[in-house]
Amino acid sequence: MRANVFVLAGMVFLSHVCGAFASNVPASRHAYRLPGGELAGVLGELAERSGIQILFEAKLLAGRRSAGLDGDYSIESALAELLRGSGLEAVAVTPNTFVVKRTPKPATKAETRELHVTSPEPVRPTELSTVTVKDASLQRLAVQGVMPVTEITREQIDSSGYLTLFDLLKAQPGMQVANQPEAMASASDSSFKTGASGAAAVALRWLGSKSTLFLVDGRRIAGYGLPQDATGTVSDLNSIPLAMVERIEILRDGASAIYGSDAVAGVVNLILRHDFSSAEFSQSIGQSSRGDAATQQSSFLWGKRTESGIGLLLNVAYLHGDPLLGDRRSWYTLDQRRQGLLDARSQYSFRGNYLYLNKDNTLRRAAAPGCQGTLSDDGLCLLDGARYTTLQNGKVGKSLLGRVEMPLGESTRVYANLRANDLHQSQQAAPSAATVLLPFESDQDPVALLYSFNDIGPVRETTDSNLLSVDTGARGSVGNWSWNLDASAQRNRVDDRIDGLVRSNVLSFGEESYSFGEVPPSRALRDAMAPQVRRKGVTTLNALSLEASGAAFDLPAGAVSTTAGVEIRREGIEQQPDETLTAGKLLNQPAEYVQSFDRNASAAYVMFELPIAERFDASLAWRQEKTAGFSSHGSPTFGLRWNPLDSLILRASRSSGFRAPTLFELHQPRSVAAASSVWVPQSAGPCERELVASEGRSLCELDVSTSGNLSLRPEKTRTTAFGAVWAPSSTFSLSLDVYRSVRNDEIAIASPAYVLDHPEQFGDILQRNGTGQLTALRNKLANLAQTTTSGSDLDARWDFGSENVGRFQLTLGLNYLDRLDRRVAPGVATARSAGYADTPRLTGVSSLRWTRGDWSGAAHLRYVGSYSLEPYAEAGTGCPEYKNVQGKCSIPPFSLLNLNLTYGGVPRWAFTLSVNNALDHTPRYYDEAAAGFNAAFDDAIGRYYALRVTHRF
Repeated sequence: MRANVFVLAGMVFLSHVCGAFASNVPASRHAYRLPGGELAGVLGELAERSGIQILFEAKLLAGRRSAGLDGDYSIESALAELLRGSGLEAVAVTPNTFVVKRTPKPATKAETRELHVTSPEPVRPTELSTVTVKDASLQRLAVQGVMPVTEITREQIDSSGYLTLFDLLKAQPGMQVANQPEAMASASDSSFKTGASGAAAVALRWLGSKSTLFLVDGRRIAGYGLPQDATGTVSDLNSIPLAMVERIEILRDGASAIYGSDAVAGVVNLILRHDFSSAEFSQSIGQSSRGDAATQQSSFLWGKRTESGIGLLLNVAYLHGDPLLGDRRSWYTLDQRRQGLLDARSQYSFRGNYLYLNKDNTLRRAAAPGCQGTLSDDGLCLLDGARYTTLQNGKVGKSLLGRVEMPLGESTRVYANLRANDLHQSQQAAPSAATVLLPFESDQDPVALLYSFNDIGPVRETTDSNLLSVDTGARGSVGNWSWNLDASAQRNRVDDRIDGLVRSNVLSFGEESYSFGEVPPSRALRDAMAPQVRRKGVTTLNALSLEASGAAFDLPAGAVSTTAGVEIRREGIEQQPDETLTAGKLLNQPAEYVQSFDRNASAAYVMFELPIAERFDASLAWRQEKTAGFSSHGSPTFGLRWNPLDSLILRASRSSGFRAPTLFELHQPRSVAAASSVWVPQSAGPCERELVASEGRSLCELDVSTSGNLSLRPEKTRTTAFGAVWAPSSTFSLSLDVYRSVRNDEIAIASPAYVLDHPEQFGDILQRNGTGQLTALRNKLANLAQTTTSGSDLDARWDFGSENVGRFQLTLGLNYLDRLDRRVAPGVATARSAGYADTPRLTGVSSLRWTRGDWSGAAHLRYVGSYSLEPYAEAGTGCPEYKNVQGKCSIPPFSLLNLNLTYGGVPRWAFTLSVNNALDHTPRYYDEAAAGFNAAFDDAIGRYYALRVTHRF
């Protein structure tokens, strides 16, 4: 992510592990070929290659770039060349440590007479405190910016033990799982539903996927080819192999002032591995302690910089993962009696259960002959759908990253990047099921059959997703200003095939071709009853941007750093379900529609870093964005940073942002009307089909449908944050940030009750017949809802140890969710969700890393706090007595431990052994319908062993 845009005002400690304990800076000259780029990054590369430490306040470097180095330099001359014309200088404070600071103004004669020559003073705590170490753990180390930022480096990724980008990010404190690749893992008893199958997505601040912006190398990511729901797509993390990521930057509060729409909750920027001057091959294998869920990952990275300054890079990766079915884990079952809960196995079984209508109009049930499920204590035939369900998708992935960069003149470089990813995934769910109506003559005849089509087979889904991204551009510098011109084109294509969904028009009892389990169906009959259905989707994103940054002017306290830019982009989406899906003739599946939309957007932004006084700075940013179909919107951000003590930083920020409605929210076709029983107030009546009359209202049967809305307005969010960073020494830091976000004009479907209570707001929604009687509700999306979220983030770091026992680094990151309140419409009671419905108040991660000689190790502990099973506070659902007496109305807190050990004593080789979920924690989730498993937090695999071997040529 553009470091200048992130307003990083922390100190960055850049050090190569092998040179961290070097006692002297080499006095000789060395050949350096460092590509140009952001000044902070170039200084970091110099520190790594030369084995020195370079410390600086990141706000000094915000907006500054460097043309790089190409020649023979001493350390001092290299630093001087990189800082030339910037108004900064590097001062040696120890033989191998340099601090970058502003070049002091020339002293006046009076000032000169007062100067005294003394030995250099030691660096004050603020100059060496709250730093980010290149070899840090999986948490932000007290970044001194006006907004909290987390950086996850390549070293941290390698030692984390996580196999995918999705697993790594969802473990971060306060991160919400927005879309699970295993679509059925937490809902095995539900009918299979199509959606963004195979996509992996997370979100910040519990505001949903459409409020978190994902970037790759500072560029927006095209959405997944299939929509998550009727409101839009998600950013698919499965399209980015973890082996290709150099580092991750997470801005946890609103960033619409720079990045615009979709960044109201924050930004996640994935920086890929671009600058590499060697060759490296890595191979890892792993499987669970139970001998399943095996994975294999391979990657090859090659990079070279020629004598003429041309940079080349090639990175290829391969992934193969075996699927894990529910029947491989004994705890994953709808029969939760082992936990003192209920048996929730389905009566829709093979060969099913008959329903009989008694003379008193009550129903009785009995197993059909030939039950091939399990007979319950009362003689019913039961099916455990969890045993058919995929807990981990089968995966085969291939990825490619290529980069070419070359000089064009003395101060300009041009570049081109190509990124491609192809991922094949497979998963399955329980067979289709239906209630089959039967002809009957007396109460001795069954009226219906509860039936599961096991002889047709499980519902199987195969998803092929293909991403292609190309970008090219140029960057350079003019005087003290740097600039970057970039053009990119992305396409995400998904081909989704589903087998086993049964057609709804073949379920007549008189259908002679299907015997309901008495005779196995032929292949031709299975194909006719459950034809393979296919969904294809494509999203595109083309963008052009120009950005410039530098020192605009001087204030008495220092130079004002400025960043300004313009962007234009075009986004499109196309959905092509096949004829069977569009006809709506499948069991439990709504009709899907062919759709094709696109639109343009443009924006301009500017940001200033203002040194108000020696210890007081301000940040001001503004973005003006125009999305086709909407008026121009402005998004301002204002931040303050105060250093009252050498070891203390206080910060505050206020930002406003907006999110334009997605193409799906605008153009969603109207759903097929479904008959629903709705209480209609007298003011909205009368209704055509009245079921029950009551005082002041009537229970009516109405045809209810929903659709998008071309009149939608953008959602608007305001975020306020305050924070403090305390760093009494270079080995310890502690930061605390509190935040509050309010999102207004939130897009949602109005409930029928609200529509009928406010008919004056929805005149076109209420449908009446020729005599004025209410017949239908043609509902649509509207700007009605409001969400408020608030909480706090705590981060701590402590470095300790010695050369004898090794160096240790202990980190802690916590997120406490104080409020998550949602009001679906004005005047409606607010639903308080913090601590309820898969929303734990407290989440955290702690890491202990150790290095000594050729050995290094790490332990990572992820913590998930308790949360209630109720959907929200005072929901009225209550907790069943059988759960209440056992204390199982809430999910208990738990932790997952990952261990990692690396040996690098063999030249050019490194060997890493990882043990994930080392304590073999078994999920404890007291919702019988989810088979005792919550995919958002629980680990389905159990203890998992992995071995990685890396060779650098």
